[in-house]
Amino acid sequence: MVRCSHPPSSNRVPGVSASGWERGAMQALRLFWTSVRLFYEEAFLMGWVSLLWLLLSLPVITAPLAAAGLFHVAYFVADDRVISWRAFFTGARRLAGPAYLLALLNGAAYGLGMVNLNFYGAIDAVWAAGLQGFILALLVLWTLIQVYVFPMLVVQERANLRLALRNAALFLGAHLGLTLGLVILLALLALVTLYLALPLLFLVVGLGAVAANRAVVEFLRSRSDASEE
Repeated sequence: MVRCSHPPSSNRVPGVSASGWERGAMQALRLFWTSVRLFYEEAFLMGWVSLLWLLLSLPVITAPLAAAGLFHVAYFVADDRVISWRAFFTGARRLAGPAYLLALLNGAAYGLGMVNLNFYGAIDAVWAAGLQGFILALLVLWTLIQVYVFPMLVVQERANLRLALRNAALFLGAHLGLTLGLVILLALLALVTLYLALPLLFLVVGLGAVAANRAVVEFLRSRSDASEE
């Protein structure tokens, strides 16, 4: 059964250009704790779903389906709704095509990037080092875009990977400070978990999925509020 979500929140996800890096970092902290609360409230569901993601990610062939299922469930948790764990498989089926296309695209992007990094790394020249830095920056940018691809896919009536990538890139550009702050907080949590409770590291992935979806949910709510004014 699905419980109705709370009324749209007045909290908004600010862009870096509008509020600056400091404001983006503060919003990242707020978003992080909101995501922790939502994850905790659905700890049993998200725990099992995160474990299911881990098990299905071990065979590479099913890893894209696992990611699709995890982010699908995380979206409803981020929107403060409760659903059955079976939604994991619903999301995996619904987003199977875009998920596999994204996996192929990522494989090509990272593979090509690593080949170029190794190639230019073997050249002892200033210009080669500059190209290495440029390629590395592109890979980092591409990685940050991935944070929002599945959340953008989930909210579409008909999943379209190209549109999701475009929207994810635009969202990242408008909320870079928020994204960097959120990624840093999740990375710190992962490091602490790695040191204190390694077997629970997969839960950080589930929390990250909730946080990424929450950022998109708040953005869509803010747009809905603005359109009603």
